[in-house]
Amino acid sequence: MRKRISASRFVAGLTSVHLAMACTGGEFVASISMEPPPRGVAANQNEPAQVLAELLNAQTKHHLGDACGLSKAEVDAILLARDPNTNVPAVLVRGSVERPFQQLLKPIQWYVNDRARGHTPQYAFASITNRLHPPVVTNADYKVLLDEEYPGFVLGMVRKCEEGAYTNRVGTEAGWTGTTTFKNGRLVTNTFSRIRSKDQVVKWVRYVLIDGELAWCYQVTRDPGQPGPMFVQMRVDPKEYSPQYRDVILQVEAEVEAQQKKEGVFRGRVGNTFNLLKQQKLRSLGIEWSTPGELAPPRDPDNPFIAY
Repeated sequence: MRKRISASRFVAGLTSVHLAMACTGGEFVASISMEPPPRGVAANQNEPAQVLAELLNAQTKHHLGDACGLSKAEVDAILLARDPNTNVPAVLVRGSVERPFQQLLKPIQWYVNDRARGHTPQYAFASITNRLHPPVVTNADYKVLLDEEYPGFVLGMVRKCEEGAYTNRVGTEAGWTGTTTFKNGRLVTNTFSRIRSKDQVVKWVRYVLIDGELAWCYQVTRDPGQPGPMFVQMRVDPKEYSPQYRDVILQVEAEVEAQQKKEGVFRGRVGNTFNLLKQQKLRSLGIEWSTPGELAPPRDPDNPFIAY
């Protein structure tokens, strides 16, 4: 008889991961299943069946075991196999000793999570090392990236790509605050606008992380009118930052901007309308380019630069 000792569920970038763990007959057993979500994008061969095959490779198991300080004998004593009790790809983890079982289970989950987000196996291994041995970080922007992303974020693969500044003028709205009170049996909400009393210079820095078939763009913005730095990210086509394509892409963006301004529909170099026309022009030049919306469907198709 199995006694269920824990269960948890979380959604990762491209797949949902279900962990069920039990103890039966002195043996610890965990099943990690990978179910495709309603929408998502496959990248870097991260289909659930492929990720399962990677986990069943003995070298992967020993690499994960080495990362968390397990001996070869301890790793060999933990068995990984396909779970025959599920209709979706799932890895069954079995071990007779709780400590090494629990220690190996964590990096397996981290590996699956990073692969689900679209990262390569190489990134996933580096991320696990960062989680177990956190780097010392002094760069203020990098601290924001670590706080907003997760402890395993591989900063060594990140580079600064753009930066700039603009001025918010005196008298413009800096944001708003709100209060909610319970009055006469009803909730009453009051909002108050914060108006700038002087000109404020807003500075932004954009970073990129290229990992195989995908790139992640991160922007950190510091506005004196806000209580702290603001952070947004999106997945982008790595061709955006490739020396082979960069000049052509910039030229096409300028052409699309000029065309949309002439038609009176230009709303900035973002949004589905701009990106689809950009994609069409690049395709006519023989360049296949994916829009941010295709790589990670946003909540607002006209504003893909949203944290997710």
